[in-house]
Amino acid sequence: MRTTSSSFITASFLLSLGTGTALAQHAISVPAEIEYNSNPALTPDGESAMLYRVAPQYTITRESGPTRSVLSFGGVLERSSDTRVSANRADPNISYELELSAPTSVITLNASLEEASSRTTEFLETGRVTEDSTLRTGLAGARWAKQLSESTSLELAGGYSQVRYDTPLLVGYSETRAESSLGWQPADGSRFSLAVAAARLNPDNNAERSRRQGLLVSHERQLSPTFSAQIGVGTVKTSGARAGRDTVGNLQLVYAGERLSSEIEWVREISPSGSVGGYTLSRGVAWGLSYPLTASTTLTSRYSRARSLEIDGSTGQSLAFGLRSELTAFWSMTVRLERARATLASGARANGNAIGIGLVYAHPNL
Repeated sequence: MRTTSSSFITASFLLSLGTGTALAQHAISVPAEIEYNSNPALTPDGESAMLYRVAPQYTITRESGPTRSVLSFGGVLERSSDTRVSANRADPNISYELELSAPTSVITLNASLEEASSRTTEFLETGRVTEDSTLRTGLAGARWAKQLSESTSLELAGGYSQVRYDTPLLVGYSETRAESSLGWQPADGSRFSLAVAAARLNPDNNAERSRRQGLLVSHERQLSPTFSAQIGVGTVKTSGARAGRDTVGNLQLVYAGERLSSEIEWVREISPSGSVGGYTLSRGVAWGLSYPLTASTTLTSRYSRARSLEIDGSTGQSLAFGLRSELTAFWSMTVRLERARATLASGARANGNAIGIGLVYAHPNL
């Protein structure tokens, strides 16, 4: 997968460079942060560590007529004062997206390679606390969207992903998926959609292959000039290592006022997990808020909670507050406070507190 995705990214990027005169926009961001964390491993008898982190990201956007391409690459470099508690990390990433537009249709091709901390991703997605290892993900996909009439549209999408871990305690896998969606937008501005999806998962440990088929009905509506809502409900059938039928759904409420903006989201879903080497059912809720205190300083807060709905019943939740103050046109200072809490499969609980202070250099158009 790494070779296939790299070739796709290279070929697509060269194609976009050869499309004639194009308008290119270059953007760069370099956040740097020092963090004290009382329990980064989220264990009942956890130890503290100082973390030093820098995460540069460079993005090139090119537009030429109906063609638009975005190439982004960077990474996260992290050093720990105690590698027994939290390992040193160097997690690169690269992604590429090519969009070809026509009067009534759009084709999008995308691919990416990324490394990340499996402990972070599993905690956020399923509430599980896992080994401090590296998650390597390769993705390649395509989407075709067609406007059939003034009120109806059709989308077809497919993709392939491959996930690997550098620890035998987690199980890597590959997944092939396809989805079709039919949308209808009446005159009142709301939108209805019916989506049908199917996927096949192959675990690396030679365990039984798993399949999933699902149906989701969604409705989006602008309730007022500042308030919108989206709700979806459906069912997913899985076979293989985890066989059964489950109800899934999502709810999203968004408020965007003149100053205050807020969003809350609830989701119940079936997704792949390296902890179980197959599909797993989880439920999550997230809430975020942004409020400008002054012309140059913004307060943000975020709460998230994820719970595994399998036998282990693991739960992870975090609450964070942040301040970002613009020092100059390109420099900002950040302060972050976060509290994380985990309920482990054994029933034990673990807490961790973090405080981070950082600087951000961001230039949106070099």
